[in-house]
Amino acid sequence: MRITKDVTLNDMRDFFGGEFPEYHPEEYIKSRLDSGYIFVAKDDEKVEAIFIYSIWWGNCPFIELIKVNETCQRQGIGTQLLDAAKAEIRSKGFKRLISSTEVINDMGLAFHEKHEFEPLNSLDLPHGEEKFYKLELM
Repeated sequence: MRITKDVTLNDMRDFFGGEFPEYHPEEYIKSRLDSGYIFVAKDDEKVEAIFIYSIWWGNCPFIELIKVNETCQRQGIGTQLLDAAKAEIRSKGFKRLISSTEVINDMGLAFHEKHEFEPLNSLDLPHGEEKFYKLELM
């Protein structure tokens, strides 16, 4: 498995099973590809995992999505993607990374704890309660 930014819109479409999900439409994915804010894990040229981040308010890196195909979970791929993103974000001079997950997402909560994200607050959003975290990079 290799971590890369070498990914196309068609690769991303294939990753999502042929169609982009309603919660991450094609326009959203294309904008993240254009900005260079996507890392992927590829195995034999097939995307098996994705990591998308953005920069909020011009100075706040935020993890928008980490998704690993079920058959590739628990192999450290999410950690490899996070490490690649952290290195890039640090190289741009940012000192911390913000993230969130739904409070009902046990795997997401465990990922944040494993990687020593510091809990912040929770927000009650339209899709449910979201817990926010920060990770110091320097």
